[in-house]
Amino acid sequence: MPASPGTRFGPYEIVKPLGAGGMGEVYEARDTRLDRPVAIKILPAALAADDVARARFDREAKAIAALNHPNICALHDIGDADGHSFLVMERLEGETLQDRLQRGPLDIEQTIEYGIALADALDAAHGRGLIHRDLKPANVFLTTRGIVKILDFGLAKTVLETDADVTRSVNQSLTSTGTTLGTVAYMSPEQLRGEPLDVRTDLFSLGLVLYEMATGERAFPGSTVVVAAAGILNQQPRAPREARADLPVRLEQAVLRALEKDRVLRYQSAADLRADLTLAKRDSRTAIPAIPPIPVAPSVAAHQPIPPSPVQSVRRSRWRRALATLLFIVALNAVGKWTNWSRRGPEQPQTRDTALPPPIQRDAIQPPPAAPQTPAPEPAPERERSKVSATLNEPGTDKPVAPTDADITSRVPAATPPTQDPGPFPSALAGNAPLGGRARAGRFGAGGATLLKALRSAPPETFDLVYATDDPEARTMALQLRTLLTTAGWTNASTTEIAAPQAKVGIFAPTVTPGVSALTTWARRQGLQPDVRHVASLPHPRIVIGRQEPLRPEASPR
Repeated sequence: MPASPGTRFGPYEIVKPLGAGGMGEVYEARDTRLDRPVAIKILPAALAADDVARARFDREAKAIAALNHPNICALHDIGDADGHSFLVMERLEGETLQDRLQRGPLDIEQTIEYGIALADALDAAHGRGLIHRDLKPANVFLTTRGIVKILDFGLAKTVLETDADVTRSVNQSLTSTGTTLGTVAYMSPEQLRGEPLDVRTDLFSLGLVLYEMATGERAFPGSTVVVAAAGILNQQPRAPREARADLPVRLEQAVLRALEKDRVLRYQSAADLRADLTLAKRDSRTAIPAIPPIPVAPSVAAHQPIPPSPVQSVRRSRWRRALATLLFIVALNAVGKWTNWSRRGPEQPQTRDTALPPPIQRDAIQPPPAAPQTPAPEPAPERERSKVSATLNEPGTDKPVAPTDADITSRVPAATPPTQDPGPFPSALAGNAPLGGRARAGRFGAGGATLLKALRSAPPETFDLVYATDDPEARTMALQLRTLLTTAGWTNASTTEIAAPQAKVGIFAPTVTPGVSALTTWARRQGLQPDVRHVASLPHPRIVIGRQEPLRPEASPR
């Protein structure tokens, strides 16, 4: 018999009815001791004599009492009065998720937030060994403050509890005329087949709830419990993004994985589902919200394009300005290069096979007198030649690295060891090279700043540095290049000084990377003519600074 307002159950005074279910009637009451509103679920006297109903009522009390989570309805008290057992729970203001879904799907942000909270609540329950087994929109409450709560742990069981009642409860749900469609429509496949259950059954039910919150429709619709059960067992749900195109892809993936019929492919824990929903929340916040198109008549839509959204217009305007600026800079650079080339005239190609004349003496005003002819030195012995050819070895071995056919960008012949003392060299890095023959410009300057900027925009790398022995020019160039690379974030694994490097300027790398490409481009623009090779056996890029060629003396006027 329903309790009327004013009826007392111990210290609790009934105020008004809130609802009724298969396991009892729920009333709003007032705690006369603490003067606070509470909710009371009363087990009718007729059901109190039923052992199954009584066991379910006691199971719910123990399950809620074992949990303390902000997204699970709290239990305040239990008691008996006049042959009626009752539970005293917190009074919630708001509506059930089932009532809210009558008005359509939730916002994407709300769907993800509620999904994270529900997954966290299930993770807390599963951590205490409890399985809800009846998660559905009717058992999810949305408070007026935007907090989601899980209700009704009447079917909850422990993980260690036997499943003898599973098959019986399912058969009753499928055959009983009083069973609502909502209970069966949110069961997992294993629950419908009467198999032993674990925490993954709640994750399937949560996937069904998430699907309905996101799309506004059930994943497995059906007018009867049999049709709904057949869909859960044998059919695949419609992709959520087909029902709602603006859903994040990661949210759709999380929902579909939760709805896997095979428990092995499904989420194995509520914590995993919560993590994926958190990633979906991050993605949805960083994405630019889509603005729905303006509806137009069919006859006009075929001829008039839909105007772009304000966000798209701003983005396009920024891109156009940036592109125009970039094209202007490229055009200025091309004009400058053409002007310099037209003034200087085409450069004559240099070859490395011809002998170089003696270097210019810096402090001599007049051309030096012709040096007496000296016989060419004898060829270096076999030991010296082997030393030259073994300058670049595979790491940890004495096997020389053979150049491959697939160079990174181009191939430059290896420099031969000098046959005479080159004398003082102009600094390749300081930019104080004397003129004569082909004048050397400074290697860094604005070019160094450009290289530094390019290297900082690329992932840092580890490199080896090799330079020629007893060559001040090579040593200065190598050490300044090492300083620039380490400033850009690169790590110098080793710096080695050898007698006769294989190349004047060499860049050997196991693979093409943004940093290697930037370094190669810079070296070519500085006129260093680098020998660039692909050496797969190297652990990281190797930069070689060999002996620098002396400058050709200027031809004296006759």
